[in-house]
Amino acid sequence: KKILFIPVPKNASNSFFESLFGEKFSGGHFSAQFFKRINPKAFELALKVAVVRNPNDRFSSAINYNKHISKFLYDREFSKRYLNYQSIDELVTAINRDDTLFEKVTNHTHFRPQVGYLCDSNGRVIINLLVSMDALESGIDEISRYTGQDYKLNHANRSKNSNSYRLNGRLRDFYDADFRLWNLVNDHKNGYVWANH
Repeated sequence: KKILFIPVPKNASNSFFESLFGEKFSGGHFSAQFFKRINPKAFELALKVAVVRNPNDRFSSAINYNKHISKFLYDREFSKRYLNYQSIDELVTAINRDDTLFEKVTNHTHFRPQVGYLCDSNGRVIINLLVSMDALESGIDEISRYTGQDYKLNHANRSKNSNSYRLNGRLRDFYDADFRLWNLVNDHKNGYVWANH
């Protein structure tokens, strides 16, 4: 069975893709719905896999990436214009109060909800295997078991997030479906969930 990896931004796409396909991830971040639309038959036949991340950590990571890591001018300019606050608290407070800022940030690729990449238009998960960001190795092992191929996690390009920040207000509400999806996957003892198998 062919593997279709859905690369959700800021969810270990590079490491996971390289582990599965032996090459660096160079594509864009396209949703499962996109792949289903362009080739419905191949989509149905593929083993669809994605990594799910704690929305608090993902939000912090997206800020850090746009401010300090991204080599793309668009991300750097976006950061200067919309993320230029002293702390994440200040930024979240501003986003929660300012409709324009809320719209600009939540529409940026790195801040779009994970469920938008993993669900159909009715909010139903259309991925087969959801892997917790905190259990990448277990996810790779499960893919190996299922496919009969021997995959190894190359490296998790991630340090444990020491940021204990928690989203609040309307930003927390905006990511509510992501939190529910995260809890579903992360609460599973194996660190992965077969959603549509």
